[in-house]
Amino acid sequence: MLKEKPRRIINHPEAQAWLKRLTADHTVAVTLTLKQRIVMRSGPQIYYRTMMASDLDGITEQFVKKLNKQIFGSRTAIKYKKTISCLAVKEGAPENGTRLHIHMTLGNLPVWLKFDDLTKKIKQAASLIEEIYDQIDVQQLYSDRFTAYMVKNIHNSNMDNLILDFV
Repeated sequence: MLKEKPRRIINHPEAQAWLKRLTADHTVAVTLTLKQRIVMRSGPQIYYRTMMASDLDGITEQFVKKLNKQIFGSRTAIKYKKTISCLAVKEGAPENGTRLHIHMTLGNLPVWLKFDDLTKKIKQAASLIEEIYDQIDVQQLYSDRFTAYMVKNIHNSNMDNLILDFV
């Protein structure tokens, strides 16, 4: 886990360098597209509300927990606290007409896990979360271009769209 979040990042190159250091062992890029409404149940009644950017932190946490269980097994993930490393960025704004989605890079993956098997586990973990749409993109990272794409919306001291809980 990340011990401290920098107070201020001056510009994109500095942000990219900082994130590149954090994600040096990250080898997989994932994009999760989200449904735009959340289903809320209260007894027999069902309500719908528009998803907000603040909901993405909880969805990311659920996804990482499910993926840990898929990769390491339920007992190992809980008892021995085995976990993957994940840097996630929230993107999109329903008020601007862009669909909410999460870009993430994954690291600390087991050596024995093949990319095809990981892709299946990612899709399986995502299918267990109601708010994730079935459009999921998984790619291997060969350069730092994806990290550069992830930080495009970081401005001066605004780092609200970064989810650093799992790095």
